[in-house]
Amino acid sequence: MLSELQVNQVFLACGSTDMRKSIDGLAVLVKEGLGLDPFAPALFVFCNRQRDKVKVLHWEHNGFWLYYRRRMPTVLRCGSPGENCAGCSTDCLWSSTRRIPR
Repeated sequence: MLSELQVNQVFLACGSTDMRKSIDGLAVLVKEGLGLDPFAPALFVFCNRQRDKVKVLHWEHNGFWLYYRRRMPTVLRCGSPGENCAGCSTDCLWSSTRRIPR
């Protein structure tokens, strides 16, 4: 469960992401697109163009977890393309549907 994870930061990828990407494709986006380490103790969050689907990538011990959520009751507001990614605590992401402040 997400509430039991030992992570320090949550990174929200600004703009939209192709939801057909799976673990390997999202890990490449984290490394090359965001310039971050996909094996870090963090959650990497991606949303689609309509902002009604979310994928969360997380590394734990010996493998990746990929969480997928669709038809959220509210629309997640991600940043615009070209904006820098933002990181914050896990409480920030799940308690709010606005862009995570830096």
